[in-house]
Amino acid sequence: MESIGELSQRTGVSRRMLRYWEAHGLLTPVEVVPGTRERRYAPSQSGRVQLIATLRTVGFGVRAIRDLLDRGLTDTELEQVLRRRELELTESTARDSTVLAAIQARLSAMEMERRTMAGELSLTGLPDLELHGVSNAVRDETEIPEAVARLLQRLDADVADRSQDVHLCYDGTSDSTLIRVTAAVRESVEGARPVTFPGAEVAAVVRLGERPVDTGDAWLVLDTELRRQGLAAVGPYRQTFHTDGSLTLAVPVSSAPPCADPEVDG
Repeated sequence: MESIGELSQRTGVSRRMLRYWEAHGLLTPVEVVPGTRERRYAPSQSGRVQLIATLRTVGFGVRAIRDLLDRGLTDTELEQVLRRRELELTESTARDSTVLAAIQARLSAMEMERRTMAGELSLTGLPDLELHGVSNAVRDETEIPEAVARLLQRLDADVADRSQDVHLCYDGTSDSTLIRVTAAVRESVEGARPVTFPGAEVAAVVRLGERPVDTGDAWLVLDTELRRQGLAAVGPYRQTFHTDGSLTLAVPVSSAPPCADPEVDG
């Protein structure tokens, strides 16, 4: 028989990990010497150690490994287990690659929008817009895209349609718990009512040459640029999808309040 140190050296598994596996019922010493509590292992147990290490390496947890070992895992069954795990990892890698590509695309778009806004953002008066539209109220910004889709369907308007500009307004200034979402066009359409998008004496306005991957990201970038310039958006937010494929974001602004100086003890 051999000590835990000898087993560790022969298998490449640390003593700490061998004790951890013992605590979780994966590996039991043949003998524990009374008094010294020294663990003794049979040479044949190195195969079990290497099997546990293999299963851990490919992502199996302690409970799953214990279940596999308890039912007596043969070489054929081990190969089947590993092939199933290979398939799971292959599918997971494909999903992760898709998600990674989407994240990279959004980050690239946000960086481009950041550079555009830094150079193209202007402060100007914002006129009232007299339009025809439909409205809905949502409780959170995350609900806005779905609300916009419903409103455009009611208007029979599509932002990809180049026949007329489509205007959107997000107004949370009148109710702290709701955001009123309005979609509107200039021409009167069935089911729409006259609406006014309010203007402002001073507004931040930026026109993006093409529509962003995610309009919500563009608003986040705009808010960040406003803070960098010492400004704060005070709403309502307006955006226009133009017939040429560009997008205008506009929001009334004011000077951002200065950050309070931290208190100094003493």
